[in-house]
Amino acid sequence: MDLGIEGKLALVTGAAGGLGRESAKALGNDGARLLLTDTDADDLAEAAADIERATHTDVWRATADLTSQGEVNAVAAKGLEHGGVDICVHAAGITGAKGDPLELTDRDYEEAWAIDFMSAVRVARAVVPGMVERRWGRMVCVASENAVQSYDDEMPYNVAKAALLNFVRGTAQ
Repeated sequence: MDLGIEGKLALVTGAAGGLGRESAKALGNDGARLLLTDTDADDLAEAAADIERATHTDVWRATADLTSQGEVNAVAAKGLEHGGVDICVHAAGITGAKGDPLELTDRDYEEAWAIDFMSAVRVARAVVPGMVERRWGRMVCVASENAVQSYDDEMPYNVAKAALLNFVRGTAQ
């Protein structure tokens, strides 16, 4: 499929995970150059090698904790070194704590919120203004059916993904 993205720089967060890795491969196979990020350097290096073998495209990587705006900004700066991020697939996320929603701790909710929702806000802050300035860009945030179909034992994840869905809808407007 020709998506018209030959030579565009695609940032993929959560690139060492299944959805991130496969998204990167699809983008690379369609001609995008890739900037991959994840939290674990070893996992990211292994994923990058796999993606490079599968796509034969330029692949750069940046280990980062997306709960930190400073680290997100450093990833975006690395993107600027290669012409700026044109495409972003935000696939970073966790399922988080499970259990009775009233017995889970504040920390359980805060962890899912920070990783599944606020990381997307931070990434958007860092890369979307450049897309607007260059008058071309795409950002895709991976959500879940949990955003609209709540499961009682996955409440922190449900809440964060519902917020993500609404953030994307509202920001797109």
